[in-house]
Amino acid sequence: SVGALLKSYQVLRQDFGSVSVRFGSPIHLKQFVATYKAAPPVDAKTGSTREQYSNMIGLGYYRNKILHWFYKEGVVACTFHALSTNSNQGSAMASSGCNKDTLLQHALFLHELLAVEFVRKEYVDSRSELDGALTTLTQRRVFAVEGANATPTVVLTDDSQPTLSLLCAVLWPFIDSYWVAVTSLLAIKAGEGIPPKALVKRMQWLAET
Repeated sequence: SVGALLKSYQVLRQDFGSVSVRFGSPIHLKQFVATYKAAPPVDAKTGSTREQYSNMIGLGYYRNKILHWFYKEGVVACTFHALSTNSNQGSAMASSGCNKDTLLQHALFLHELLAVEFVRKEYVDSRSELDGALTTLTQRRVFAVEGANATPTVVLTDDSQPTLSLLCAVLWPFIDSYWVAVTSLLAIKAGEGIPPKALVKRMQWLAET
């Protein structure tokens, strides 16, 4: 209510700064509902209508419970995507592929970086696990390994894009979080301290920018 908003003004100003309220032009509810039913809005990014949002919410609910099943394959997929994106050749590398040893070496770095985020077997050789994940992705025709007798090269297949995008989307939020944290720490001047609460707010601001 308006009264509760006014009473909480001091607390809101202390924790979040100034508060601005904008009143838009009123709409006729029946007319709005009729327009919505006639032509449901379509999401510009996904191309789906809001009628499918209930399914998206369901997938979001179960997301954290299935992440571990896609973790190792996601590490390999994100590493391949990063190598192809950061290469000077750009998309040409995605089609020509990258060296298998280079891929596994960089995947091992990402695997160690996310060690505290996922449950895994510490007594198992990490490189062997990632190599096994690459083999699984090869069997499922996401990747193909060429030149196995000489210098193995990992390349994408023609039907790899949907699966590759899914696997990358599983881990990208974690990678982005680490990037935000490291970038915020690097912005601190040498010899100057910052309260933890202020640092967290800075990270949140950077993540939302």
